[in-house]
Amino acid sequence: MASPSSSYGDQAPDRHGSSPACDSRLAVTVTTGESGRSRVVVVGEIDLEEAPAFRVALDSALGAATGLDLDLTRVSFCDCSCLRVLMEVHCAALASGRTVAVSDASRCVWRLLDLTGTGELLTVAGSGPLTGAGEGGV
Repeated sequence: MASPSSSYGDQAPDRHGSSPACDSRLAVTVTTGESGRSRVVVVGEIDLEEAPAFRVALDSALGAATGLDLDLTRVSFCDCSCLRVLMEVHCAALASGRTVAVSDASRCVWRLLDLTGTGELLTVAGSGPLTGAGEGGV
């Protein structure tokens, strides 16, 4: 049986002045399964402003799990701040004998991973469109 979920996210308006109900605010939900791995579902934008909260959420999830499986399908925007957090958490996980894997992601996340050549470090074979992900905008 999976453990209860924990959620992270602020209730303040986002950088565009939108209300908390707006999809662009960052929300992270973590569910830990029987295997000890945690599934992390991220919704919203991951930019310079949201990166610290994203890092705290991933660090907390990793601290209580044998590894992380990230579902980034509802990330509507990401930039190099997101990539920095993913790579830092990936390195921290490896140092402690754990793994972080992007199990699925939105087009903008796949594009970022593809353009930077980091997708192979963070993905499970066959988990996403790393070929042709360069279409569209980041």
